[in-house]
Amino acid sequence: MSYKYSKIMGNGKDIIRDYSLIGRETRRAIDTGLAEAEWYKSPVPRAKMRELLTRKNDPAIRDTIIWFTLIFGSGYLVFHWWSSWFVREIEYYLCGPPAMIHAALKMLKTLGVQDDMIAFDEF
Repeated sequence: MSYKYSKIMGNGKDIIRDYSLIGRETRRAIDTGLAEAEWYKSPVPRAKMRELLTRKNDPAIRDTIIWFTLIFGSGYLVFHWWSSWFVREIEYYLCGPPAMIHAALKMLKTLGVQDDMIAFDEF
């Protein structure tokens, strides 16, 4: 049997509430309509709900292909645009530990980024 101990507000007495199927609270649950399945019905018909809950792999495969295409496509564009005028106009802000900042500064300078386009904050 499962029991729930709770205090009644006001007088501080402890009472035992028995929420099992054959407990003392069963009659009150039946009278208030909580013991029946009629207190909640989904607005979606059962057949439609079953159709909505069936597992379909096609959308997941499609979305994964789109995701990888966008990742590799953006990497391809960055690789080819890296030394173009578009990238030279970008201001770079670096924030991190000194070793990372120095490595990133070295990489940016070897790529031809001007010093006035780079700002950094070491911590």
